[in-house]
Order: sequence, then C-alpha cells, then structure tokens
Amino acid sequence: MGRRRAACEGRGWSLPFSLVVISDQIGERLGRCTVWTVAWRTGVGGAALGGKRVGIIGLGNIGSRIARRLEAFGCIIHYNSRKPKDSISYKYFGNVHDLAAESDVLIVACALNKATRHIVDKDVLEALGKGGVVINIGRGANIDEAELVVALREGKIAGAGLDVFEHEPKVPAELFSMENVVLSRHVAVFTEESRSDLRAHTVGNLEAFFSGQPLLTPVDADSLVQ
Repeated sequence: MGRRRAACEGRGWSLPFSLVVISDQIGERLGRCTVWTVAWRTGVGGAALGGKRVGIIGLGNIGSRIARRLEAFGCIIHYNSRKPKDSISYKYFGNVHDLAAESDVLIVACALNKATRHIVDKDVLEALGKGGVVINIGRGANIDEAELVVALREGKIAGAGLDVFEHEPKVPAELFSMENVVLSRHVAVFTEESRSDLRAHTVGNLEAFFSGQPLLTPVDADSLVQ
C-alpha cells in the first residue's frame, strides 16, 4: 500500500480505500469462530465468553468492529496500536507483550509492515500463557508461525483460530492434526453482501473522483508505516 501511495502522489493522483466497507463481515466471521464449534461432542466442557479479557492488536476499522461485537458479549477489551485513541475507553497497552499478559484471547487485526512482522513472537505467546487463545485475521506474517506451531504442540497456549498464514497458500501440515486449532482459507471477508458493498463503494469513489468531489474513503497517509 505504501509503495502504491507514493507512486500515486508522484503523479498527482488520489488513492481511495474501499475495503473499509467489508470490515463488518470480517468482524462477524471472527465472532462466529469465537463462539461456535464445528461438531457435536460429549463430555467436553466449554468456557463462557462473557468476562473474558480480549486483547486486540490493531484497533482500526476491523479491530474496532470486533471490539464492539465482543463487548456486547460482556468481554473486557484491551488494545495495542501505534498510539492511544482518545475517543475510546478501552485500556491501551504500549507493547504487545504486556497486552498478551493481560489477555485471555489475543486477536491480531493489524496491517503487515516492518513494525508488525512477527509482532506475535515466542515471547508474546508465552506471555499469553497456557490458557490463552490467539486469533489471526490480519496477515499471516504478523505471527511467527513456526513459534506458534511449537507453542500449540507443547501446550504453551490453549488454541488458535487462523484465517491467514505466513506462506499462503501453504499451511504447516502439523496444524491440520491439532484439535485445538480452527483454520479457514483467508475467506473471512467473502460474503454476498461484502462483494456487493465493495463494488458499490469502488464505483462511489470513482464517481467522486471524476466529478471533482472528495473521495469517500481516501487513504490516510499517517496510517501507513513502512
């Protein structure tokens, strides 16, 4: 995104961002993965969602929608981002290690750049602890996948829900055999509604541009970290 934005600026072009309209679908996909199971089982206890401490890495369009949905279930929301957000009351953590240490569930919803590559590493997973669950709907390389496999295998964390992977479309074979892992194929966004909304929003940005009006969702330069 950063390179494309720089190229556009050099030509005097504006760069719109239409994916904002599909944030709800990703948030809802996460909610379903969090509270539902794929098969009936007997003799297996569950855990209540209400009261769980949920740490969100990246409180942007998607992260904030996830937070609102989980807050409705009675979850306690904490977050990490480049800087605190004045408009919200969730507790802010300046580093991901401390966020993980105070979370039962750690959700990765940030962009991928130099600062966030492997932002969830061995130390963060150990801070999350044996009862913790990590969910990644950001980018695969936000998590050190090799260390995640080790943490799951050795019981250093309780489980994981992954919609993205570090070397897509390749997925570590060991993950398929783990009963404490839920996998999906980078499809959290794909609904009929999201496709329709994305087309309409893209057309809206084009119409605004060619009519000399402000873009509906221009890319915020301050949000891009190289």
